[in-house]
Amino acid sequence: MNPKQRQTQVRQYNPHIVLRNYLAQQVIDRAEQDDFEMFHQLIGALKKPYEYIKQYQKFSAPPPDW
Repeated sequence: MNPKQRQTQVRQYNPHIVLRNYLAQQVIDRAEQDDFEMFHQLIGALKKPYEYIKQYQKFSAPPPDW
């Protein structure tokens, strides 16, 4: 199996986007300030977790080192 085939197979079973606690908290914090933009973006990303969509890359980044 070549690397491209392997990558395609892995993406079928491993989601690119996973809801993480810190993302949920950021959405909650912004929603409490009547800013629902991040909420709508995150919902859009979670509807297609196995697809690479450039605008949703921020949701697949490693968690911040707080």
